Formats: sequence, structure tokens, C-alpha cells
Amino acid sequence: MSRSKHTSGRGMLSLLAASVATVAIGGAIALAIRATGDPEFDSSFASVRPGISEAEVIRSLGDPDERSSDFRLSQRESFESTYEAASRSGATYWLLWRRGVDLTYAVGIGPSGTVVFKAVGGT
Repeated sequence: MSRSKHTSGRGMLSLLAASVATVAIGGAIALAIRATGDPEFDSSFASVRPGISEAEVIRSLGDPDERSSDFRLSQRESFESTYEAASRSGATYWLLWRRGVDLTYAVGIGPSGTVVFKAVGGT
């Protein structure tokens, strides 16, 4: 085998290795973004406590993506106990925000217009 063909084979292997590494790193970054969602939003969501008003929630988190009479996360599987707790919470409606690739943040508002429950979940 000539030297140029041998070098070309190494170059192809290097290119293949670099491509695989790039895909792996990109996948890891996508998973990290998916897992954490929006760190600033996460911090604000952590400050939401039972008893604060809907207006305070919206001031902290911004307008919800949806208002719903049904509790929903991005995934039900593995969140069965969260769905059960939400159904017992006394919430009359839900404010829902979607962040990251597949995360839903839910805040349950009770009859008095205050937070009675909150949850986050996704795949």
C-alpha cells in the first residue's frame, strides 16, 4: 500500500472518530438542556409556595402557556403518584408552562385563587 493511501485511511478514521465524538457531545448537551430546562425559570419555580396568589405566580414565572382544568405533565408514566396527589390537591384549574425539550411545569390554583399544588415533569 502506498503511503498516500495509508495516510488517507488514517484521515478517514480520524474524521469518523471526530464525527462520532461530535454527535456524542451534541447528544450530551441536548440531554443536559432537556434535563434542566431553563435554569432561571427553575429558580423562579422553586420560589412558588402554597398560599401565594395566582398574580404572584405570574409575576414570578410570566404568563403560562396554558390554563387548563386538567393537570398535565409532559409524561404520565413514572409520574402516577404525582397525578394522584394533584387530583387530591383541591386545585380548580392549572397554570402550565412548557420548557426545555419536554418539560411541563404545573401550578394548581385552588378556590381561593392561591397555589395549592405544583409539580414538574417530563421525559
